[in-house]
Amino acid sequence: MKRCFAVCCLLSLLILPLAARADVVLVNTFGPGNSYNCCSGWTLGGPNSIVGLQYIAMQFTDPVTTNLKQIDLAAGWVLGTNSLTLELAVDNNNSPGAVLESWTLGPLGPFGSVNPPLTAVSVLMPLLMAGTTYDVVAIPANDEWAAWNLNDQGFVGQFLFTQDGTNWHTDNDVLGAYDVIGKGGATTPEPASMLLLGSGITLIASRLRRGRK
Repeated sequence: MKRCFAVCCLLSLLILPLAARADVVLVNTFGPGNSYNCCSGWTLGGPNSIVGLQYIAMQFTDPVTTNLKQIDLAAGWVLGTNSLTLELAVDNNNSPGAVLESWTLGPLGPFGSVNPPLTAVSVLMPLLMAGTTYDVVAIPANDEWAAWNLNDQGFVGQFLFTQDGTNWHTDNDVLGAYDVIGKGGATTPEPASMLLLGSGITLIASRLRRGRK
């Protein structure tokens, strides 16, 4: 019984360093309880919508190197197809560059109401590098009129918009309500941890063999 207890303790100590750390907030413009401005937002329009094409991209610079976990945003539907494409792209001189991951979200709640934020959970978990600027791009359906709700905390900053799908422009105004969450731990154990784990297992196996003798 004592030998079994010692083995369990050693395994716990070896595995503990590999446990995931707490998630890290890379950017967050929501208020407490994911609050946002229900009734004001930046227009999102598909090319065949009654408001014409307008895509919006919120910019953020990653404070730490981590893998993406999820993105949340507040958006409301007005008219047309109720579906929104969200992309995370590497910023290329104030224009969305290489797309790291994309999601199709919906249906959206009606604009003007307090709806739960839309959540895009990462499957690819791309590695986001500290000091690198990224763009969270909202692309409405072809005939959709929607809006990216503004934050209610007074956050102001630079974001991007396009009215032809190609040429992007910068604006500095109230930001949309959104957040980007990173995973707190690495997706794979570090080499040193793997070596420690392997050595520990070997030691345990050796002691168990001696015990059977």
